Amino acid sequence: MDFLLWTIDYGLTKLSTQKKPSPLSFRHKTVLLHFIMAHQIPDDGTLLPLMEEFYTIQGEGFNTGKAAYFIRLGGCDVGCHWCDVKESWDAELHALTAADQIIANASVHPSKAVVVTGGEPLIYNLDYLTAGLQQKGIKTFIETSGAYPLSGSWDWICLSPKKFKSPMPSVAEKADELKVIIFNKSDFEFAECNAKLVSNTCKLFLQPEWSKSKEMIPLIVDYVMNNPQWEISLQTHKYLNIP
Repeated sequence: MDFLLWTIDYGLTKLSTQKKPSPLSFRHKTVLLHFIMAHQIPDDGTLLPLMEEFYTIQGEGFNTGKAAYFIRLGGCDVGCHWCDVKESWDAELHALTAADQIIANASVHPSKAVVVTGGEPLIYNLDYLTAGLQQKGIKTFIETSGAYPLSGSWDWICLSPKKFKSPMPSVAEKADELKVIIFNKSDFEFAECNAKLVSNTCKLFLQPEWSKSKEMIPLIVDYVMNNPQWEISLQTHKYLNIP
């Protein structure tokens, strides 16, 4: 049987597998996890297909510039052609990880803020994960397309809708932040359509798709100047060359 081997290096989690397991020291704990394929995901959310987790600076949207622990779950059927983490789409590429271990990993970092992203994290039941994080005094943030019903308890919900699978109204109405990716001119109309789904207190952001940022940024600047209810979000982590 293969085993999932966890190592922590300055807050960045690395994964490897080996045939003969040996215990590893995780800070002050010894961790040994069985390698389980992601297609065995339980409904209660106690095991989740973890692609990666890392401590960094939030690079986008309303919370830009703040330290946060990112939890990226594998699995997505939205299929954006410009997605920069396509390796997250297939959940079975990412071994199931105990939610308790994810919570423990997050709790050792100075910032008590966690961002759950994907993939599309709402494919899974996130009640158990968020309850455990909040019991540790950690604030919970999610970035989602809104294509699946909301689970989990959240301090901040960032809705980033995609044309390929519309957000559910029940998710949109609870969003604290609407972040629309601008890939071409038609995305401005798409942004306005989604702005009608969110509450009046929801923060509105337009973000250039990275590969077309030079082309789209001038258009976004003009749009925001003429429609000041919107703000500009940039992928500042890419400029800073951090995860």
